[in-house]
Amino acid sequence: MGPFSLKYIVFMASIAVYFYRQNVANFIISNGFFREIINHHPGKCRVLNGIKGSEDMHQLSNGKVIITSDIGNIADPTNQLPNHKGRLFTIDLESVAKKLIELELPKELEASNFFPHGISVLERPGKFPLVYVINHPRLSSDRVEKLEWDINTNKLKYLKSFTDPKFTFINDLVVYEEDVFYVTVFLRSTSRFMREIEGTFKLPLGYVLLYNHGETSIQADGLSMPNGINLSNDKKLLYLAEGGSYNIQIFKRHGIEKLELIQNVPLHTMPDNISVDKNGDLLIGCHPKLIDVYFHLHDNSLISPSQILRVKIQNDRAQSVTEIFADNGNLVKASTVAVVNKNALLIGTIGNELLLCDIHQDYLP
Repeated sequence: MGPFSLKYIVFMASIAVYFYRQNVANFIISNGFFREIINHHPGKCRVLNGIKGSEDMHQLSNGKVIITSDIGNIADPTNQLPNHKGRLFTIDLESVAKKLIELELPKELEASNFFPHGISVLERPGKFPLVYVINHPRLSSDRVEKLEWDINTNKLKYLKSFTDPKFTFINDLVVYEEDVFYVTVFLRSTSRFMREIEGTFKLPLGYVLLYNHGETSIQADGLSMPNGINLSNDKKLLYLAEGGSYNIQIFKRHGIEKLELIQNVPLHTMPDNISVDKNGDLLIGCHPKLIDVYFHLHDNSLISPSQILRVKIQNDRAQSVTEIFADNGNLVKASTVAVVNKNALLIGTIGNELLLCDIHQDYLP
């Protein structure tokens, strides 16, 4: 359709309308046009090869991490490359080798139509863990795949797929118990055009959905691009990354179907996925320049800075926010998630590198 594709026409038109609602200075500042990123790493870092993207990950209590890879063209799921191959990987952060291993997918999940996004794992005493992973299959509605992970053979067994009309554009999930999980609906709109509008305007149309044995209910609504979600180690608190508002929300759980908002934590950067470490503190993958990550979503060769924040949790409240990693995008582009184990920090991205960093003793405050 000429030199300008639909996505760029929509983007520029959206900016024009946005200026009527917001002043120019606020638009420039909030989207990080002139934000300078100063590199600082916790120690020596190296890129792990053999993986195409590492958008989300979950660390088990034994140090094994499961990672989603090759989410595909998340900006336009209907326009995917023909050689796409969705994959899941694992790495043991407590091993000396820290070798990246690809998991064997079940035959029910065709790799060419597997677009893994958010992931959560339910550990079971004496049994193999259950893996729940969001899938954006081509020409089909979003769904959650339920798998069993044989951690001895690294094979995955297909168990079930969960679908629901409210799964319009789901992003992340966290499992409470078997077949009960919270999931974030990042964008409510179903058409690509309206998703561009909703995302560019940061419209508060997203929500948190509870899936409870086949029944769904909205637990938190009026959210701007809700992204990462997780539970505290004791499952009493729910943590939510509201990407469009640049904050973390902390909810207290009252039973399964009631959430009470107890704290908003401003981050002044766009949060993506949330991990909870053994101490109960949060690690958050962030995008400090929203304008850069927008174009990176359409072309992952473009530079987009990376940032990892640590939120100290005490007495059910966030006590401090510390930046523990930052990179201008030359080493690692568009960080989405991080986990820590002893002296190792693992950082995932939308569609590029997987980064492993050494952590100097006493680096984490």
